[in-house]
Amino acid sequence: MEFQIARAILKSPFWSGPLLRLSMRYVSAMGHYQYGLKTDDLLIAETPQMTEALRRLDDTTIYERNYRFKNALQLSLEHKVLPEYMWTNTFEDESYLLNKWEAVNNEEAETQAYDYPKSNPFW
Repeated sequence: MEFQIARAILKSPFWSGPLLRLSMRYVSAMGHYQYGLKTDDLLIAETPQMTEALRRLDDTTIYERNYRFKNALQLSLEHKVLPEYMWTNTFEDESYLLNKWEAVNNEEAETQAYDYPKSNPFW
């Protein structure tokens, strides 16, 4: 539902310009780029859907994600940030996890829709 609203807003020429600029400022002000993290690294991983999406990632992506977490934790413990030339920029911040998470949610919704015996008390 949330993604449908976001897609509708982005298709609207009236809303897409100002909201896109505002969202870019918000994301850059969050501070995770200073630690080398990507936006998908901030997603909560304790839900069953996200756990399944993480399980579907390839080994290289998981290794890179864990490496970013390890570096960010070390920098945080030392109360430092990366030098500015090493920060993640918005062009490098490609989504690697949201597509898999959406696929898991769609599969779960499809399973629930076709799970007829559980939804029918007379079955």
